Amino acid sequence: MRNFVGLGAFLLIVGACSVFESTEPTRLTYEGRSVILSETPVSVDAVVTVRNAGSKTRHVSGNGCPLYIAAYTTPDREGSPVWESDGTMSDCPATLVLRLITLAPGDSHDYRVRATLPSSLPKATYYLAMLGANGPIPVAVGQVNIP
Repeated sequence: MRNFVGLGAFLLIVGACSVFESTEPTRLTYEGRSVILSETPVSVDAVVTVRNAGSKTRHVSGNGCPLYIAAYTTPDREGSPVWESDGTMSDCPATLVLRLITLAPGDSHDYRVRATLPSSLPKATYYLAMLGANGPIPVAVGQVNIP
């Protein structure tokens, strides 16, 4: 009986999310930026702003959890990152899937992550991206130089 109730709750959640489907193309834009908080060790505060550029109200995941910062060695931020901040599900509430943010046309929401790059990274320029705010698609949030 417990498995049936769990399956029913899952189907209810999936069904509730499908109410927000629309035939209009999704017009959500994602813009990233970061500020270096300290240089030794390198610590950054990254923000991704999601904006509804469309003409209809949109619903997006609330916390985008887990959110994390990834460092890449190339500006295209493709492939495997050389480092990722701690973006574990342990910090996320169990009810995350039920929390949605409503964005009316022109409205925006900020996702924020603070992270400290390990001192063990070799000297180089690293291209940072936030993952989780736009699902698995990295959003560029700047770059850092480790001298």
